[in-house]
Amino acid sequence: MSKLFKYQTLSSTNDLMREQITNFSHADIVWAEQQTKGRGMGGNSWHSCPSQNLTFSVFLCPKNIEAKEQFWVLQFVSVSILQVLKRYDIDAKIKWPNDIYVENKKLCGILMENAVVGDFLENSIVGIGLNVNETEFPSFLPNPTSLKLLLGKSINRETLILELQNEFSTMEFVSKKDVCQQYLSMLYQKDEFRHYSCVLTKDVFEAKIVGVSLFGELILEKKDGQQCLFSFKEIEYL
Repeated sequence: MSKLFKYQTLSSTNDLMREQITNFSHADIVWAEQQTKGRGMGGNSWHSCPSQNLTFSVFLCPKNIEAKEQFWVLQFVSVSILQVLKRYDIDAKIKWPNDIYVENKKLCGILMENAVVGDFLENSIVGIGLNVNETEFPSFLPNPTSLKLLLGKSINRETLILELQNEFSTMEFVSKKDVCQQYLSMLYQKDEFRHYSCVLTKDVFEAKIVGVSLFGELILEKKDGQQCLFSFKEIEYL
């Protein structure tokens, strides 16, 4: 049975889980009320008001996932979070590659750290920051929201994290193909022509999201039908 370890303060739940990795089993969670060195994807920091939100890491042990398919774990986690949010009447979307959005506001961020042995994925430590009951955010955050702001009421965080843990524990029973299809159907701005900027060339162009490659690259299609693939940090939403 999966375990939940709760701490008042940690530097990082991902760091603790990595340092004590032999102590954890599939779907175990380390939850900290406050992280002094919490971080997001690409080295970004993660803001969270202590005792208001959920900042935690989950340990996952994927079975028969090749190293080249490791993006699937992020797809599974993203879809699992959205499945739980649906029970709270939250219509969320996945903003590629690792954010959960409601309309144009960020509700949740995900940080994935994978360990590969040979050709296969050995385990994944997934850091998650979910805004739950916080209602006032620092001005430097451009577009945050929380469940309380969306629903107009406070949410029991322990109930919510146990629901998420239960969803994560189902990994070995789900179909890889079904998860990929659900992820695509839940993508933020999918099939909508929007403006994007290429980080490398600074070119601004109009395109629509049509998919994600096996390796996690975003597939954009321009109005002339040309398709382009972009890795994380190579493209910006405008």
